[in-house]
Amino acid sequence: MRHLLLFALLVFVTPSSAQQDSNTKIWSENNKLTWEDYWAEPEGTLVNAQTRFKIDIYPEIVQVDANDYIQNLDELTVKAVFYKELSWSVDKNSIPLLYHENLRFDIAEIYARKIRRRFTQLKAQKEQRFEMYQREYSKLWKECLEFQKEFERDSQYGRNNLKDQEWNEKIQNELLVLKAYE
Repeated sequence: MRHLLLFALLVFVTPSSAQQDSNTKIWSENNKLTWEDYWAEPEGTLVNAQTRFKIDIYPEIVQVDANDYIQNLDELTVKAVFYKELSWSVDKNSIPLLYHENLRFDIAEIYARKIRRRFTQLKAQKEQRFEMYQREYSKLWKECLEFQKEFERDSQYGRNNLKDQEWNEKIQNELLVLKAYE
């Protein structure tokens, strides 16, 4: 129950205005989340942590003409972004909880890579319509949310450390398979 509300994510399917700044953290293999990244005040006592992230479309302004064609298509990509000012923890001493939260952010990166892979395929097909990219983004974002739910249920919202370890192996393998889209 402590992570019941943990799964709350920011869901945006349009380009974001978020930029890499001191309030955000873009996923990086060598720059994992730390408790110092959790700036918000706890919102309740039902859960021990709330990790807020989303997969942002970059550049923040996608230029689309009257025919729905993307003008800056070569620049189009996505990034898994963590939001410090919206994330919190009541237990900033728990290493297992931080491990669990990092796995959640790793899952976001898996889906950012899947979206990048799909965007690369669409670009290779000379697809320029924004609608097609938006459709693929939305489909994969929904898959990400379902994968997150499965992870949370199976790991008992971070209470089952053995399950977190099993999931870590699965997640790291998937990140490796998608390494070309990092």
